[in-house]
Amino acid sequence: MTEAVTARFAAVADRVWRELAAAGFQGSDPYDGLNSRLLAPVLRRSRPARLVVIQGVKRSPLDLRPLLRIPPGLNPKGLALVLHGAALWPGLPDADRHRRWLADALLCGGKMVLGKYGSANPGPSGPVK
Repeated sequence: MTEAVTARFAAVADRVWRELAAAGFQGSDPYDGLNSRLLAPVLRRSRPARLVVIQGVKRSPLDLRPLLRIPPGLNPKGLALVLHGAALWPGLPDADRHRRWLADALLCGGKMVLGKYGSANPGPSGPVK
């Protein structure tokens, strides 16, 4: 790899890392329609409704998650991939603290205790901005 390509890769990796950390390493999942706070009472009782919501959220060209009050969540596979990338790229900002948090999140099966406002809070001082 040339120096220019390495520098560009480093800039992209740094930007992606900062955005992931700012989001608390949370995001959406194609099948997270079942986590709708708005439809929870209906979804508990009706299998067809669950199937409709899963497929509707998954296939909709619009992001229905805010409308259906579906919070972003932690995904164990996503956490593992981010942790792997952080291990391979040592120059990421505040990487040691986030690596520890990501490893703890994986050991908890992606079920981290959510902080105030429902965001996962990596470390004592929160996500890196």
